[in-house]
Amino acid sequence: MYMTSRFKHILITLFLSIIFIEGKTQSNSIELITYRGNDRILLRWAPSSSSDWLELNNAGYALERYTIIRDSVRVYPPESILISELIKPADLREWEAIAEENDYAAIVAQSIYGESFEADTENSGIISLIQKSKEQDMRYSFAILASDQSFEVAQLAGLAYEDKNIKSREAYLYKLYGNFRNQISDTVYAIVDARESPPLPKVRDIETEFGDRIVTLSWSTDYLESVYSSYIVEKSRDGTSFHPIQDLPSVTASPTESKKSQRMVKIDSLEENGVKYYYRIKGRSPFGMVGPPSEEISGVGQEKFKLSLGITESKVSNEGIRITWNIDMAGSKNIKEFVIYRSSDAKEFEMLDIVEKSRYSYLDREPYSSNYYKVAALSIDGQIAESHPYFVQTEDSIPPGVPSGLLGISDTTGAIILKWNKVETMDISGYRVYRSRVKDSEYRQVTVSAISDTLFVDSVNLNTLSKKIYYKIQSVDNRGNRSDLSEEKLVMLADIVAPTSPRISSYNIDKSNIEISWINSSSKDAVSTIIYRTNDGEEQLLTEISMSSGITSYVDSSNVSGNMIYYLTSVDSSGNVSSRSNEIEVFKPSSAYSENIKLKVEVDRKNENIHLQWNSHLKEGIVKVYRSREGEPISLYK
Repeated sequence: MYMTSRFKHILITLFLSIIFIEGKTQSNSIELITYRGNDRILLRWAPSSSSDWLELNNAGYALERYTIIRDSVRVYPPESILISELIKPADLREWEAIAEENDYAAIVAQSIYGESFEADTENSGIISLIQKSKEQDMRYSFAILASDQSFEVAQLAGLAYEDKNIKSREAYLYKLYGNFRNQISDTVYAIVDARESPPLPKVRDIETEFGDRIVTLSWSTDYLESVYSSYIVEKSRDGTSFHPIQDLPSVTASPTESKKSQRMVKIDSLEENGVKYYYRIKGRSPFGMVGPPSEEISGVGQEKFKLSLGITESKVSNEGIRITWNIDMAGSKNIKEFVIYRSSDAKEFEMLDIVEKSRYSYLDREPYSSNYYKVAALSIDGQIAESHPYFVQTEDSIPPGVPSGLLGISDTTGAIILKWNKVETMDISGYRVYRSRVKDSEYRQVTVSAISDTLFVDSVNLNTLSKKIYYKIQSVDNRGNRSDLSEEKLVMLADIVAPTSPRISSYNIDKSNIEISWINSSSKDAVSTIIYRTNDGEEQLLTEISMSSGITSYVDSSNVSGNMIYYLTSVDSSGNVSSRSNEIEVFKPSSAYSENIKLKVEVDRKNENIHLQWNSHLKEGIVKVYRSREGEPISLYK
């Protein structure tokens, strides 16, 4: 088909929009939107991929309508009408007539029927990119975008329908589907209430920036995305007669969902500066409906304020810091005043003062130790020209304040968390942390360099005898001046070291009582001794005796008998428990044993043996043999 220069311009404009639209995914094979006009309902749809578009162009779409409400009463069952069982793109002959008047029709016809989808526009870079793109995807993208600009073209493309057979007292459900791949494609539905005809919204939140014979307009599009597919920007010099700034509407070029721009931007040139121009914006829907104009916004183009401005000198004295600047005299006639700014880090500048245009120096009587200055010239028409930042330091030998409020806490992992108050000095650089294991001894620096935070986490070994550690903090300014060390802070380390075990020193069996004596744990933080007894495999805590009581013996007079094992543990002030002490095993016979067992002893001095013989009425169990040497307690032998 023949391409006019206007057609080429539309093609390039649409390509810029396609760059951002490609890659957008849909949940259905077909997407459907509707619009309720005064006496008709308009429907627009589009497949979500180029492959579906090509197949549905051949297979066509079917459209059904169901009346679901009449006179505010539900219609059941719904009354159905098959509006059309085959909606397809028009034949090429029908396109040729309208393409002479409508360039969007030429684009869609070329997309559907053209043998090649390449535009020869003198080998421009943009068209070169088009030629390298996948032709099928490009045909689809151009057809959808061009159809969005003309409802008549969308109808010819088989992507729209106008339902004129409606009644204002009814509501309808539309069902759209197509046949391809020998299956029914995804079906989409839309409910339209013919009883209501909501107006199209205004474009809002318009911002402008007027410059030298140019203006930049931007407006919010996030709430209009489902309503308008393009926008018409109009301009006026008298605020009454408005005309579009270009023949073609501005197409919405939205990136992918995750990076969607919330504003649309349009740049327009101004015929001359100093003249007030008025602008307003209208939205244009995919149904060809143009919304109401936005509120008018106006402004005046102004010649750019050109001025060479720079700080040339600084002087530090007892009065403060005086800066001096100069300007080129060519732009001095437009200066209204100078504004002085200062910052301590060259990031956030604060305004110090405003001086008259005849002055070219300023005295800062309360400077920081490190200062960045900027001078801005304000023009008569409100424009600003700024100097580059200029760095000046005062002569500083005064150390910063001493840190205060040092707090510390230790946990069972060996981490010690320190926190202190911030030193309120403008030129503070950071803090250094020192520690010592001994009070009033030499402190060692923990931090490699000054830290900016007032929170520090140290790590120490908890497996030590000393449970105390001392810390001090020092502040440092930007000139390297250091404060005195802060007051020391004692931090008690978490105790994870168990005390030493006690030791059973002796025991005595007196009839039915067993007396145990021991030597307490040697650990300084041990606070109590616990006595345990195991009788026939069952362990029992007998008692816990405070070491401060001075008691080191215990008499077990319980009414138990048989084989018994005794052992001790120690507990320190942190709740750590020692390992078990040495054990003693004793036998306490019961009256039943002594009455029923008769023991006979024969000494074989020749062979140095002692023969034991006894009688027992026990039918089960084992026999334990105890013995003792003279002067020693009895204990288990076999």
